[in-house]
Amino acid sequence: MSTNQRENERKEKQNQKARKKQRIIWFAIAAVILVLAVMKLFELDFSSIGNSISGGDGSIVSSVSQSSYPVNLTSSDNAAFGSISGNIYALTDLDFSVVNPSNGEVKLNFEHRFANPVIDVNGGYAVLYDQGGLAYSLNNASETVYNDKTDNPILCAAVSQSGVVALATTSDNAKTTIRVYSRSLDEKFSFDVSFGYVSALAIDSKGTRIAFAAVNSENAKLKTVVYTMNISDDEPRGQFEYSASSVVDLQFDSSNIYIVGDDFVSVVTSLKKEHKVLEQGSMNLISYCYDSSNRLVVAYSEFDGANNSAVSVIKSSGKVYSSKSDLPETRQVTASSSIITILSGNELISYKASDFEEKKRLIASESYSAIQQMSSKVFVRYQSVIDVADAE
Repeated sequence: MSTNQRENERKEKQNQKARKKQRIIWFAIAAVILVLAVMKLFELDFSSIGNSISGGDGSIVSSVSQSSYPVNLTSSDNAAFGSISGNIYALTDLDFSVVNPSNGEVKLNFEHRFANPVIDVNGGYAVLYDQGGLAYSLNNASETVYNDKTDNPILCAAVSQSGVVALATTSDNAKTTIRVYSRSLDEKFSFDVSFGYVSALAIDSKGTRIAFAAVNSENAKLKTVVYTMNISDDEPRGQFEYSASSVVDLQFDSSNIYIVGDDFVSVVTSLKKEHKVLEQGSMNLISYCYDSSNRLVVAYSEFDGANNSAVSVIKSSGKVYSSKSDLPETRQVTASSSIITILSGNELISYKASDFEEKKRLIASESYSAIQQMSSKVFVRYQSVIDVADAE
């Protein structure tokens, strides 16, 4: 055999190994994205398993000119619906829009050109990214701050109230690399995650602490580990393991962190101590949101197919502020600091957040794909419009 032939065969074997490794990596990434897709199916409004990933002050709206509604959108697809800095946002498969809730004025609209658009909102900032792609942008309620691209596919992202962005991407050196960038795109932090692929990510309001959930398989079962860190740390400070449960969302309130699972809710204080609010396996998550006081509002059932639902309002200390069981079967939940509204069948039912005293009932439509509480008003997303729910 000639030297050239041996060299060519050696190179071909190396190429085959490289292609096999790449296929394995992409199968794993696909599994993570599938987990995220299932989460978003529950979230209904994330961006929701309902989020309202709301990140703004839902109490700003004092009056609404209902003659300005409905507001038309370019697509009937609902990728996300929520609030940003006292405004309503709608993310579709084609574009991103921010609407003044009082008068229906479109404050921001642009075509994103993302294959799989996902958004995270915190206060007045939103990071919009192409999950599985390279592109992302930082936006506020009136403009795009910047557009940028990563070197590796994006798994998930998070933004702080100060505009600091955290990105989890696939990695050449580990399974995932997390990087944190200032608003001027200076890299402030980089960390390689060897355990698994990151499926959920959060950053605190100042951009100095992060939490992330990494997913892997262990003994043919899904295993998720949540890690907590300061961005000045070399290694995680806290580590919390969940077998056969998925982490749907992570959210900071000061140094405390909400962990929302598909069948549990926990709170981690001071990055190190876990408080189990709803034990693993004790519930089935239906929908969740964060109110304008950054309390977690979670709707759940005791088992799949249950006719009744429960809603709990949880503080970041791990204490339950209020709770109500035997509510009508719930599709979604949304909340301001004082009002909780559930979408149930053909009704929107609003309750006082402190004691679940019923306040009002509004006619709802089966076509509602998302709801967002803003002060006493409920904004709804259906087909290719944003509208205001009316009492009739």
